[in-house]
Amino acid sequence: MPDIFKRYCFILLLLLPVAPSATALAGSAAERPRNIIILFADGATVTQFEFGAYTARKLQGRDFALFDRLLPNGSLGLMSTFSNDAFVTDSAAAASAMSTGYKVNNGAVAVSPEGQALSPFLQLAKKAGKRIGIVTTAPVYDATPAAFAVSVPSRKDYTEIVDAYLALQPDVLMGGGLDMFLPAGTPGSSRKDARDLRKAFVSAGYGVVQSGSDLGMMTAGKWLGLFALEDMAFEIDRQHYREPALADMTRAALSALEGKQGFVLLVENESTDTASHQNDAASLMHDLWAFDAALDTALDYQISHPDTLVIVTGDHETGGFSPTYVRKKSSEGKIADIKLDDSRLVQIGKIKHSINAFVQATENLKDDASGRADFDHLAGEYFPGIPFNTVDRTTVLNKQLLHEQTSYLPHNTLGQIIGKSTGIYWGTSGHTPEPALAAATGPGHAVFRGYYDNTDFAKKLHGLLHLIE
Repeated sequence: MPDIFKRYCFILLLLLPVAPSATALAGSAAERPRNIIILFADGATVTQFEFGAYTARKLQGRDFALFDRLLPNGSLGLMSTFSNDAFVTDSAAAASAMSTGYKVNNGAVAVSPEGQALSPFLQLAKKAGKRIGIVTTAPVYDATPAAFAVSVPSRKDYTEIVDAYLALQPDVLMGGGLDMFLPAGTPGSSRKDARDLRKAFVSAGYGVVQSGSDLGMMTAGKWLGLFALEDMAFEIDRQHYREPALADMTRAALSALEGKQGFVLLVENESTDTASHQNDAASLMHDLWAFDAALDTALDYQISHPDTLVIVTGDHETGGFSPTYVRKKSSEGKIADIKLDDSRLVQIGKIKHSINAFVQATENLKDDASGRADFDHLAGEYFPGIPFNTVDRTTVLNKQLLHEQTSYLPHNTLGQIIGKSTGIYWGTSGHTPEPALAAATGPGHAVFRGYYDNTDFAKKLHGLLHLIE
């Protein structure tokens, strides 16, 4: 039996309903976790994870923790993702549903369509006596971490979000977003007031870490780590001495949160979403690997702490990610398929920089002889083996729109050009309604099996910790 057929049969078995019911299991003391680790790959669903697993095996020669460690001992579920006011959700509405158990409008952060503040999961967990932590590659005030912790009318209410974090006082808060913690007038600040949030956190008893080398000092206590003004770097571009890996932040957070009362930790890789918005297959691949390394860290922790539930999930699919074969007409007029074989994945593996890094390196080039020469040189350096014809170069240099579904320019244009050589295409630069994944292992994992709405994800979490209001 082919391996791929075996895997999908296995996945179908994981999706089948179980008896006793998920609700009954949630009420069993033996099935209630002391700790919960939620690993959240923004914008990633089954297709992205399969891409990450296949390329990890073929290009790195290693296993993929989601498929090789978690699922053989766990459960798999799928979730619908629509918001209160749209078939295609945004991250704020999706995360709010998964945190509070209620549908909200796109853009809202744990606030109902009627304007009522809802109760985010981390707030409820803290009230129940759990320590709580947030780790993200996004600004800490981004939609997903915010929706699991605070309530504000709009995901753009950044000042209100970070101020609410100070009021909530999560035990660990790590990621990007330093710009909203610096007082107005300070280089890099995006605040409009003179409040210095870093000093406020220190006054509240927090230790501060500023680089990966600082993570080793994180023991039990309260910690703030801000490693970039806004988003942290794509894994493919990350300068190791400046920014820690997601796995390193996860390991440090677990050390800081350990305690008798237990904890809830949200670990988000936002870069999987950003790479997909930009149609950047190489960056997506590296960040899927980085996410899976963080999952490995969580599963290692679970070995010595078997009362820990580990969940892998995401909010929606981004990009209409479509690895496929393509059809090409030869000079003789014959039609032939170009297969997405392993040699084409090797081309993706040779790319050592993100599309965004290339855009930054070429943003001041003009469509003249000098600019075109510099462009060709840089394209060969950043995207080895990917040919650019005259039309490709002109389209990128002039930031021309390819079609209505491409709004990140010239990033999406570059993604389509790379797709012509690799067979990795994208349907959009936005989100799609593909069901989101919820995979879990540990006490209570069976409640996540089946097909359900994303609001049910929150209800399952609340039930496991007896947080139902």
